[in-house]
Amino acid sequence: MASRTGLVPFLSNNIRGFKASPPSFHVIRHSLSIARGSACPSRLYSHTDEVRKNTIEEFEANFGEGAVYGNAFKPSKTLLEYRQLFDTIAAGEKNKFEQHTLSGRIFAKREASKKLIFYDVRGPGGNVQVVCSLSNSKDPDRFDYLHGNLKRGDIIGVEGHAGKTKTGELSIYAEHVRLLSPCLHHVPAALKDQELRFSQRYLDMIINDNAARALKTKAQVLAFLRSFLDARGFLEVETPMLAPSAGGANATPFATQAKALGSTLYLRIAPELYLKQLVIGGIERVYEIGRSFRNEGIDNTHNPEFTMCEFYEAHADYQTLMTTTEELLHSMVVSITGGSKVKAPGSDVEIDFTPPFRRLSIVDELERQLGRPLPNVNDEASVPELLKIVEQHNVPHTAPHTSARILDALASHFVEPLCVQPTFVCDHPQSMSPLARSSPTKPGLTERFELFVNGKELCNAYSELNDPREQRRRFEKQLQFKLLGDSESQVPDEAFCKVRGFINHLAVISVVAWCLCVSPRIYARTLHRRERLRTVLRFLV
Repeated sequence: MASRTGLVPFLSNNIRGFKASPPSFHVIRHSLSIARGSACPSRLYSHTDEVRKNTIEEFEANFGEGAVYGNAFKPSKTLLEYRQLFDTIAAGEKNKFEQHTLSGRIFAKREASKKLIFYDVRGPGGNVQVVCSLSNSKDPDRFDYLHGNLKRGDIIGVEGHAGKTKTGELSIYAEHVRLLSPCLHHVPAALKDQELRFSQRYLDMIINDNAARALKTKAQVLAFLRSFLDARGFLEVETPMLAPSAGGANATPFATQAKALGSTLYLRIAPELYLKQLVIGGIERVYEIGRSFRNEGIDNTHNPEFTMCEFYEAHADYQTLMTTTEELLHSMVVSITGGSKVKAPGSDVEIDFTPPFRRLSIVDELERQLGRPLPNVNDEASVPELLKIVEQHNVPHTAPHTSARILDALASHFVEPLCVQPTFVCDHPQSMSPLARSSPTKPGLTERFELFVNGKELCNAYSELNDPREQRRRFEKQLQFKLLGDSESQVPDEAFCKVRGFINHLAVISVVAWCLCVSPRIYARTLHRRERLRTVLRFLV
């Protein structure tokens, strides 16, 4: 039922205080349309590149060794800081009493005359116009040569004073310009080919102003999560990514060989089992934010590696977790976007994160949608009847046919599309939740919920099963499913069963488990408003 898409695609276009850089008053004349399907089209690298390399050698000969690729230039401000400081000055006003140093990449060059040249320079946070005049230059003898060899794509350092032109464009009036790093390839004015954008992210980020916004949104999400949990007494830890067994979730793991150990190790599919051992060891509030890996398909909602936040808290239950989840997500959205409502990707639907969120019992909702009661879904004898239901309603499903997999298919078809606004889907059957505690009031069900937003899962949580005997029985049942061909079933974790049994001989502890996919589920679809997952991943496999 789970997909790994997210809250940073709703958030980025709704970020409070985000203001796109104002467009240049000048239109870049040249554009490049790249043929689709070429991962590295040769037209990006022309025969002029060799000429450019020769020019750089001549440039060093004229300006001295270290004039290019030097490291002594230190900007006094970023372009964003510069804009924030001087955006309010009046058109035609200049501040000649303060010197500033900026750096950025040239995106446009305009020559009013041989003695007056304009550059549009872009960097993190915006763009600034550079006005270079012979009369203002500290090196007039080499003015012509310098500006005759600066090209689009070059990174330059500028020293000068702030001001605005008569048309109101914020500029820096240069007294000294230095070539910091020449660009040896042609930089296209536009990058419309999607495949090229995905395969060459650095080029996408150079050309498109908003390409890096998802990275910034994700950083805000991670910072907020840490702040929220730290303030509530949680301890952040790191647990192994390589383990002798893959557990903690129903997923297919990546396997590798450890030469030093002579054994097979698995990239973790979740940090769950290690975190539980820490709780058992006495750390009653613990969390980890880190990468996990699932050897599954790649599509608009799945990626093999992703970042998740997982925490465990003693002496709580899943009802408590729902309240915590509502508080966390509502305060996060308000902190990042400035309000509790965000636009869903690809539509004008507003997602409202104001608590309380709607709650749906998964079995009750399925029975309501189907118009009939379900069989005993915790008994594998119910599989033939469940198969008749999915076939009758044309629900997509794949082998092996276990009750848990069929229920997952039914929920994906009937329940998830109802969850546009934040919705807790609760009370999963035991067959779907081998690590969750059984409900004391609803036989056969567990104290578990999944939060869905815009039809996609954002987080998964449950009250922890703390009976070591029942835990072993459920693990053994999962092993039976794996033998039937279900590669996502969890195998028995002997170390975990042993440590769980040890603590239960001492005291019974009530623990809740909570997991949120940060990359890219939490930010790709919710906060960054992107429908396709790959548009917010900076690098693809």
